[in-house]
Amino acid sequence: IFNNLVSRYKIKIKQDKENLQNLIFDEKFDKNLIRKEIGLIKKDYENKIRSEIEKYLFDNYKNPLTKELINNFDVYFSKRRGNIQKLKNEYEKWIKKEISKKIKEISLYEINYEEFLKNAVNHLEIYLNAFEMRLRDRIEQVLGIKMDDKHITLKIEKVETPNTAISWAFETKIELLWFIIPMFIFRNTVLNHFRKQIDFEVEKNLYRFTSEITKKLKESISIVAENVYERISEDLDTINKLTQAENHDIEELKSTIEYLKKF
Repeated sequence: IFNNLVSRYKIKIKQDKENLQNLIFDEKFDKNLIRKEIGLIKKDYENKIRSEIEKYLFDNYKNPLTKELINNFDVYFSKRRGNIQKLKNEYEKWIKKEISKKIKEISLYEINYEEFLKNAVNHLEIYLNAFEMRLRDRIEQVLGIKMDDKHITLKIEKVETPNTAISWAFETKIELLWFIIPMFIFRNTVLNHFRKQIDFEVEKNLYRFTSEITKKLKESISIVAENVYERISEDLDTINKLTQAENHDIEELKSTIEYLKKF
């Protein structure tokens, strides 16, 4: 008889604990649903971020950078002499160096990377705080647990060495015929050809830079989203362990359940 009573008592405790969990953990606290909702937030901002970066870079830097490089080109090559092959090699080396330097300066000193992520981080932080509030309303007074405030720490890696690429100065190997091309006649024609390519090179490398920044910021958004999910998951696991603890007093569980039924 004693063993039977003990067994029934344990069954009752288990049922009360399950009832307590069911009252605390409704569908809003399902981990799969939470991960899906966080994933949708992340994806929404990832889809927007490239177009925002591209617009920012081209609106603010495309024309000024092209104009600056053309002016620098005119100054630099006004005193350069040599056959077409020498000028071609010097131009390709010069334009790659100049564009790399300018884009690196933009990346390190002018772009506010955090600004591009502000809305995404705010949205994820609002989601985290809303979750906290719902869970706190369920357990704080009942189980005597005060949830810690959550804050998101944002870590962003800047593009410190932009991956620039330069096209061939000529589509054909015309420079191989340098020995039959009189530069005193065609020098200005050759330099004008190089000058006209600068706009294309700036545009191409701004697109490449856009891709690099987009990749970095998407990585940052993913880290923040995962951080939010992990914090929520830890809170749910903590409450789950508490309600499953063997040392719960049956009367305490009963009073807890009755209290929660009022919500």
